[in-house]
Amino acid sequence: MKSSLILAFTAGLQLAAAHTTVFQVQINDKPAPRGDGRSPGSKATQYIREVSSNKPIYLGDQHMACNNPGTPVPVWLDVKAGDKISALWHHDDMKNNRDPVLDPSHHGPVQVYIAPSSNITGNSWVKIASDVWTKDGHDPRNDKVTGTYGTDRLISKSGVQTFTMPSVAAGNYLLRPEIIALHGASKDAKQAQMYMACIQVKVSGNGSPLPAGIKLPDSYTGAPGGGLVLDLYIKDSGRTYKPPGGPVVRIG
Repeated sequence: MKSSLILAFTAGLQLAAAHTTVFQVQINDKPAPRGDGRSPGSKATQYIREVSSNKPIYLGDQHMACNNPGTPVPVWLDVKAGDKISALWHHDDMKNNRDPVLDPSHHGPVQVYIAPSSNITGNSWVKIASDVWTKDGHDPRNDKVTGTYGTDRLISKSGVQTFTMPSVAAGNYLLRPEIIALHGASKDAKQAQMYMACIQVKVSGNGSPLPAGIKLPDSYTGAPGGGLVLDLYIKDSGRTYKPPGGPVVRIG
């Protein structure tokens, strides 16, 4: 009984450490102010839509687009086509820099979507970046997990997820960085853990209109091949894995 309690307690600690959130953005390697509104005095500079906690979102949750509650905030970051954008992830609120970005056993893809701020409920989310799996390496804690996942690279980069701003028409948009952790989803898509944030940006310049995208949460399903089920512990299972949301779309 004692050993069971210890194991349960340890598992609980690991689960808590797994949670993660975006707290800040860098533009061309220059840090914007902290943007999640969770530190004293930061509400005035908040550009990341409201997130109540660092807990994951699960299949079917109506808050899958922008997390819970995902309500708009006061600030829009000025960006332009070609800008180097980095979303900074961290466990909880940066009170303890020794905390992990994400539990290293939580393997899966790391992606980015964009949508016009005026329409986040339709087929409007367009995938602009996706880091899924490469054959090099393995999990040093579990030899059954082969290759390197997007989450592994995110952790190795201390939570810095970098992508290029596409050439879209001027206007207000939401950038949606996303992590999908598949450690518990070998058979059941309802166990896939999803972390996301919506970053408000104002784009200048003359770019292309956004093409049609996917609808959230409707396009994320538990259907076979839907990208929310993967047995990480089968050798090289990541080789044929395709994440949800379809392929990356090149814009402009």
